Amino acid sequence: MKQELDLPEIICLHDGETRAALVLWTGTWLPAELNPIYADAINALRAQGRTVIQTSNFQGDGGLRTVRMLFRAVLDRAEKRGALDIVTVVSPDSAREYQVLLFEDMIPGDNPRVWDLARRPDGTFLPTRLIRLAIDAIPPEKMSRFFA
Repeated sequence: MKQELDLPEIICLHDGETRAALVLWTGTWLPAELNPIYADAINALRAQGRTVIQTSNFQGDGGLRTVRMLFRAVLDRAEKRGALDIVTVVSPDSAREYQVLLFEDMIPGDNPRVWDLARRPDGTFLPTRLIRLAIDAIPPEKMSRFFA
C-alpha cells in the first residue's frame, strides 16, 4: 500500500495592498517536534486524543484585517482536519503578540529555550517559546473576532 505524504500548505492572503502568509503543517509529525521538549508537550496533547497542527513562517505587513482573514483560513483548515490545537514556535516577544489571537504559552513559567533551528541572520541563537491555540476552548464571543 502506498503511503501518502502530508505536505505543508502555504497560505497567502491579500487584501488590497496588505498581505499575510504562513506555512501550515499537518500530519503525524510537526517541525516543532525537532525540539525534544516541544515534542513531549505536543505528544502530551496527542495522548489526550487531540489532533495538532502547526503554523510556521508567519509574515504580515501590519494589516490586522488581513491577519484575521489568514487565521480564519487556518481555523477552517483545522476544522476540516479535525484538529483541536494549533501550535507554533515563536520568539518570546512574538508570543505576547499572539495572545491577541488567543494563543497561550504551552510551557508557562519555563525560560525561553535556545534552539539550534532558530537563529538570527548573524548566526546567534534566538530564544523560542512553544505556544498553542486550543480551538475548542475559544469562547464563541471571542471566536467572532476571527470572523468580523
